[in-house]
Amino acid sequence: MSRMLISVLAMALAACAVQDGPVDASGLPGAASSEAGYNPLPAGLRLPPDYHLREDRFHVTKRKGHLRRRVALEVLDREQGQAIEDIERLMHVGGYRVSGDPEASRKGTKLKFRRKGHPTITVEFRSDVGKKPANPRARHLVVMEWKVSDALDEWLARDPGNP
Repeated sequence: MSRMLISVLAMALAACAVQDGPVDASGLPGAASSEAGYNPLPAGLRLPPDYHLREDRFHVTKRKGHLRRRVALEVLDREQGQAIEDIERLMHVGGYRVSGDPEASRKGTKLKFRRKGHPTITVEFRSDVGKKPANPRARHLVVMEWKVSDALDEWLARDPGNP
């Protein structure tokens, strides 16, 4: 029961977060019209139309117990290099800057993006979409992850009813 309450509360807080307004993705290929509706990305970043939302979930880290959000996007009909350029441009327009050099991971390449007053977003570019992609046109996978809120972490730590 308390885990479900935490998930619902986290989604409500994420939806109520103060945002600077949506970032215009019209400079990205295939972005003739902006998609209205659900947007899982932080700080007003908008998904380009060449990407398909595969996963949007909240989880608590094992080591420190921080609440994090993970969004996986399938890249449709684009090469991985183009996808990296798209995401870098989108993050740059949204006020984020690359922090450090790209890191090799088990599944691909990771980049960290920082913006003052916002959580650091780790973006992993994967060339493998797995055995069962949600969209048959998927060619690559982009996984974005960030800490949801320090305030929520403090509240969860104070509440003795939480696991």
